[in-house]
Amino acid sequence: MARRSAAERQLKLQLDELEQRMHQLKVLYNKYFMGFDAIEPVRERDEIKRMLRDMMQRPPTNNALRFRFQQLKARSVSLDTWISRNMVQIERGTHPKMKFRTNL
Repeated sequence: MARRSAAERQLKLQLDELEQRMHQLKVLYNKYFMGFDAIEPVRERDEIKRMLRDMMQRPPTNNALRFRFQQLKARSVSLDTWISRNMVQIERGTHPKMKFRTNL
C-alpha cells in the first residue's frame, strides 16, 4: 500500500508539472503570435509531447489520476489544434494580428 501511494504521489506531481508547462506553453505561444518573441517555442512543445508519451507508457490505475491524465491529454490536443490553426493563419496572412500590422 505504501508503494502504491508513493507512486500515486509521484504521478500527481508529474501531472501538476505537466499542467503548469502546458499553461506556460500557451503563454509563450501567445507572445509568439503577438510578435513579442521572434522564435517559436518548439522545444517546450516537444517536451510536453514527450512527457505525455512517457505517461502513456504506464497509465495511472487510480481513477482520479486517470481522469486528470485524460483531461490533460485532451487539453494538449486542443492546444495543438489551436497552435496549428494560428500557424496556418499566419502563413496565409489571415491571422487577425497580422492583418492589423499590414493595415498600419
